[in-house]
Parts: sequence; C-alpha cells; structure tokens
Amino acid sequence: MTPNFIVTSAFLESIDACHPQRILFGELYPEGLALNRENLVRAAEEGLDIDWFAEGFVEPDKYYDRVDKDGLMEIRVKWGGELCNHHENWLEINKQYAPLFIDVAWETIKEELYLREIRERISDI
Repeated sequence: MTPNFIVTSAFLESIDACHPQRILFGELYPEGLALNRENLVRAAEEGLDIDWFAEGFVEPDKYYDRVDKDGLMEIRVKWGGELCNHHENWLEINKQYAPLFIDVAWETIKEELYLREIRERISDI
C-alpha cells in the first residue's frame, strides 16, 4: 500500500506547474486527486502532463535516470519538441504522449512517497 498523498491545485502551483495545467487540473479535480497509478492513468488520458509532474515531484535527475533506463528519453525529447512547435495543441499532444510515461512516472513517484513516509516516521521518534 502506498502512503496517501492528495494532489491539489495549490500543490501544483507550489511546484511551478504551468497555468493551463493548473486550470485543467482544477476543473477536472476541484477537490484534489489521490496520488496513485490509476489516477495517473486518468490524468494522462485527460491531457495532464504526468511526465512533468513526476519530474517536479521527485528530484529531476532521479526521474531522468529512470526515463533513460526505460528507453524513453528520445520520446521525451520528441514530446517536448512538439509542445514547443505546436504549443496551441498542447492538450492533444499531452494526450498522445503522457500515457507512455505512466509506468516510469508511477514507479519513481511511488519510491518517493515511501521515502517521505520513512522520513516522517523517523522525525516522529
């Protein structure tokens, strides 16, 4: 079982999510969204950038290492290029690419959630 963590619009703002992503998230999930694999799938299908979220939730280098290990770095670069060149279509572009990153994002996030829980338990001692 993974520790509970609720993603909110305020949390997204605290990790510098872009304005359109915060607006979309707030419209879709006004009460927030529990952070789990199933909800990452839902968010990706709605066009939320879970790759960027994972990068912001954990230390970026840790995430990049896992993306590279899973052979997704080239796809990630292509995704970024399409977003830069066709920014007006960001929602459709994210819907196309985000699902490819669910496993790598979830495994990295899950590990971070466990580490945070351990740190919290230790600090209570």
